[in-house]
This record gives sequence, structure tokens and C-alpha cells, in this order.
Amino acid sequence: MKIANRLTDRRVLLLLAAGLAVAGGIVVWRFTWGAAAITHLDLVTDLRDDRKLAGIADNVFIGRVKEKLWEITLHGTPKTYFSVEVLESLKGSMPAVVKIRDDGSTTVENSGVWIFHDDLVLPQPGKSYMFATLHNEEKDVHVVASGGYGRVEIAGSESLNAQEVLTSEPANELRTRFADAIENEIPFVLGE
Repeated sequence: MKIANRLTDRRVLLLLAAGLAVAGGIVVWRFTWGAAAITHLDLVTDLRDDRKLAGIADNVFIGRVKEKLWEITLHGTPKTYFSVEVLESLKGSMPAVVKIRDDGSTTVENSGVWIFHDDLVLPQPGKSYMFATLHNEEKDVHVVASGGYGRVEIAGSESLNAQEVLTSEPANELRTRFADAIENEIPFVLGE
């Protein structure tokens, strides 16, 4: 199967999965309490299993957040875009700098409200993370795997240069963990 077809098929499957919310698929619900809105997400696969996360991701990489670009609300869910310098790619081919989108926002319609998936904190400029993303080729954006499992902060990275991040103990531990997950990835198959 060609890569382009695989990506299109994956997007179709993910859209179908979203439509299966009543049957136990992806369920997104929101509630508003005072000025804060909280988004909760149930997933069609357990992304806490690194092998499943690697199986659904197009790209797995170590990256440093350069800057926050902008925030939007898409289908009622806040999204924030960031510019990320790719320090090392473990899965997939990537340029030196990519645009990523993560769920959540620090502002909604300029109200100063904090909004996150459950209690997750958004990526911070200057910090480095191990990212697992799905690449939206049409918009040229890498979407962080949902539920906060698609990004793991590399502890202490904000005070390190790129080479120091890559050779740090936390980065080495994550590299080993995700290299194993990629080698033993469990592909996402709808209905399993």
C-alpha cells in the first residue's frame, strides 16, 4: 500500500472512529464550569501503550518548542499551534522545523481562560519533548496524538542546548523506550 493511501486510509478510519462514539469509539465531551471549559477524551485505542502509540503515529521525534504560533477553536475544541525544531527523528522523515498542533488553549476568544484536555499542560517554548504525531499533509501540520500521550517532556531540557538535550539521560531513556515501541509497534485497526 502506498504511503499516501495509508495516510488517507488512516484519516478515514479516524473519522469513522469519531462517528462511533455511541458504540464506544472516540468520545469527546465538554462541560463548562464558571469561566473554564474542560474537554475530556476517551480513545478508541489505549495510547498509554507505547507500541500502540507508535502504531498510530506517522512520526516519533525529539523536538524543541521554538514558539507558540496561534490558537483556534475547531469544532468546539481549542487547539494551539507551535513551531518545533526537530532534533532527532525516530520514525518518519521530517524537515528541520515543523508546525505542530496540540489540544488545549491558554485563551479562548481573548477571555484569558485556561482550557486543557483534562489536566494536561501545553508544550512550553524552550522545552524539549518526545513527540508522537500524525501528519496532516494537506495543512502541513503534525497533530500530537490525543490525550496527552503524544508528548513526553524531557526533564531539565530548558537549560540545555540541542546536543545536550540529545545526550541527556532523560532523552536516552525516552529514545530507548520509543525505539523499542517502534520496533514492536501495534498498528491501529478499527474494530479491534
